[in-house]
Amino acid sequence: MEGKNFCIDCPYDSYQEDEGKNSCLECPAGEFTASTGSTSFDDCFYCEKGTYWNRQLSKERRVGRKGQGQSQGRAEDEQSKCFRCMPGTYQDEEGQTQCKKCPIGTFNHNDGSIFEKDCLECPIGKYNEHESQSSCNLCPLGKYQNSQGNSVCIDCPKGSYTDKRGSTACKLCSSGTYQNENGGFQCKNCAFDTWQSNTGASECSFCPLFSETLSTKSKSIKECFCSLGYYGKPGEVCQKCPENGVCNKFNQYNPLPKPGYWSSNKNPNYLIKCNIYESCPGYEIETCDHQLGYGGYQCSECLNTFYKFESQCQECPTNNNSRLILFFILFILLIILLLIIAKKGKNYFGSFSIFINFFQVIAILPKLEFNWPIKLINFFQFFSIVNFNIDFLALECSINLNYTEKWFIIMLLPFILILILFIIYLTLFMHSLFVKFTGPILINKFPNLCIKSNRANQSKFLLPFSYLRYYLIKIFLNSWSKENLKIFLNTCINVFVASLLILYLILALKIFEFFDCDYSSNLKKYIFQPEKSHYCFDDWWYQILPFVIIFMILYIIGIPIFFGIMLWYHSKKVNEKVFNQRLSLLYSRYKIEYFFWEIIIIFRKFFIVIFEIYLTNYPLVQIILLICCLLLSIIIQNIYKPYNTPHRNFYEFSLLTVTLFIFFISILFLTNEKTRNKDLYSKLADLVIIIFSTVLCILLIISFLEIKNRIKYNIKKSKTKNNLKYLNNHYSKNSHFSHKKEPIYLTIKSKKNLNFHLLLKFFAQFNHSKNKKFNILSKIIVDHYLSKKNKNHLILNSIQEKWNQNTSFLILKWYKEKANLLWKYRFCQFFMKFLEYHLHKD
Repeated sequence: MEGKNFCIDCPYDSYQEDEGKNSCLECPAGEFTASTGSTSFDDCFYCEKGTYWNRQLSKERRVGRKGQGQSQGRAEDEQSKCFRCMPGTYQDEEGQTQCKKCPIGTFNHNDGSIFEKDCLECPIGKYNEHESQSSCNLCPLGKYQNSQGNSVCIDCPKGSYTDKRGSTACKLCSSGTYQNENGGFQCKNCAFDTWQSNTGASECSFCPLFSETLSTKSKSIKECFCSLGYYGKPGEVCQKCPENGVCNKFNQYNPLPKPGYWSSNKNPNYLIKCNIYESCPGYEIETCDHQLGYGGYQCSECLNTFYKFESQCQECPTNNNSRLILFFILFILLIILLLIIAKKGKNYFGSFSIFINFFQVIAILPKLEFNWPIKLINFFQFFSIVNFNIDFLALECSINLNYTEKWFIIMLLPFILILILFIIYLTLFMHSLFVKFTGPILINKFPNLCIKSNRANQSKFLLPFSYLRYYLIKIFLNSWSKENLKIFLNTCINVFVASLLILYLILALKIFEFFDCDYSSNLKKYIFQPEKSHYCFDDWWYQILPFVIIFMILYIIGIPIFFGIMLWYHSKKVNEKVFNQRLSLLYSRYKIEYFFWEIIIIFRKFFIVIFEIYLTNYPLVQIILLICCLLLSIIIQNIYKPYNTPHRNFYEFSLLTVTLFIFFISILFLTNEKTRNKDLYSKLADLVIIIFSTVLCILLIISFLEIKNRIKYNIKKSKTKNNLKYLNNHYSKNSHFSHKKEPIYLTIKSKKNLNFHLLLKFFAQFNHSKNKKFNILSKIIVDHYLSKKNKNHLILNSIQEKWNQNTSFLILKWYKEKANLLWKYRFCQFFMKFLEYHLHKD
């Protein structure tokens, strides 16, 4: 080399065959020399396809041969100067200094590859994110690859996962699990109070409000159960337990009724208050206390061996048939008693009707849907017999009767009464015919039949039976005349009219309760309140409706109109004999100017029934209207005083006041059963019973004494009348009476009040008698009457002083011994005997 004192080796990839050259010759393109200082063209070589030349590696290889051997690459053979393409590469051209890299997403695990196709795509489940890879990587957990030749794996979407490397697809999260992130390698369990029924969910759904799950990983909404205090089917929105229900169990489908409430299997969520608290033990659906005899819908029906009395089931009595017979006998006796009262014309029915009206109103108090204490209900129900409540007869124990049949029995009570009265009248008529034709024959055949037995010839044991036989035969042979039968027929009409007054309230109750329907939003029906196993406006209801309308026209409208027409028609004939016989029990207890007062009382009963039945859903309004009705009645009663005696006006005013007091007290029983003080209300109930019973007892005692005095008065009046008849008949031809234009008896009878002073006035007529003794006695009586010294001993002493020598002294002595008896009656009796003795003597 010029300018140098030494020669330089030809560099790589060049050679110089000649000496003294200042340059080296380049090897042909694509050819290489293995070292520097190549001297021949033959030293130039080229690499075939699949190989490449790398001078650095060549150096290392040479060093390796000297030392530890080949370090990188692998020669085709030991003399080969080119390197084989490593795995992950290829070379499809000759004379290259490096191999081509397999692209991303491919791999080549062979060396010396000469084609690009030798770089294979990564299979599914694998990826290659770098070039020149001899193999592909498995997709990690949470990723997948479902196609070939990919440089990356795909994250599993939400709701899926892979739990293995190299997954070609993601698995969906099963029910009860979820995955809320991409690339998840496992699913998460749904937490408490959540659920998931679908697969591949990215989240869990919350349970409905007030519900919870028993564990995690809940697969369905039906595993969401209602919490304590709530009810509902699994998966549905839970409802808060109603006030009258019990929800003390987990996963409770329906509320269980509390004691005193009832629910059905058809509609278990609809809790109904039982009419009788004890009938519904609660805590189970459609459960009634069978031991107490309750069953059926709302425990409102009675089992076979029980009967219903005022909505309560009572055990059937063992001797119910005898009970029915006894009631029938008592009913007949009551009718006979009314017949006797009506026939005799005694006005005992006045006070009786006042008490009946009072008891009828009291008896319907338990029907008001207040929170009455049990003792008050039982106390008021005692008076239900006054309303002809046939429940106490226990007809179900002898005859299988349902509500409809019992309703018709009550509706037919007036016709039953007519039938009984007709049978009684027909019996008397047939008896009269029998006595008329057979009586004389019996008397002629048995002349001693109607003669009293001699007391001396009878033993003390047989004597009562002998008298009984005598009076029974006498009654049996006593024939009724046509006039008496006619009077008795009018009396029967009178009794029937009085019975209608008593029956009106119960008939109105039973008719109007047919329209007592309460709509149930759950059942979508109208429940028939008196018998809750029936529904209004169904086939059964429409079958009974025509009869209800007929009875309403006949009773509710017909009775007041009938009474009004009869009273108006006879308003100017109230003293007429036949009219008195037929309708005296309707008006005789009232003053003449208030003969129509019973119509007012009927209207009062009518409005009480209307308020009681149709305002049950508005108890406060109901009780206010009832109080107003009673207040109005008290005011009218106090203003007009329509009864013909002061004590009857006092009875009416007192009993109306007691009823008003009870209605005022009943307002306190509108409170909720839970919130009220049970001890306080129990004492309040005791107070009501005590006041009620005390007032009632006092009035009954007064009434009893009044009736007793009236009976005595009527006895005296009757005997005085008979004595006057005797005087009139016995002395009608006597000169002392000949100047009278009419019989003395009729003169006395025409007086308004036949009493002792009228008899004295009658005696005063004898002042001008020629009989001196009779004149003296008459003067003494008149003087004593004028002096108003009505004492037995004064009269007797006066008579003895003036007439101590008279043959009637023995009579006076007898009367003096009886001075403890009522002086008016006894003195009249004595005077009749005195007159009889002396006038016969004269």
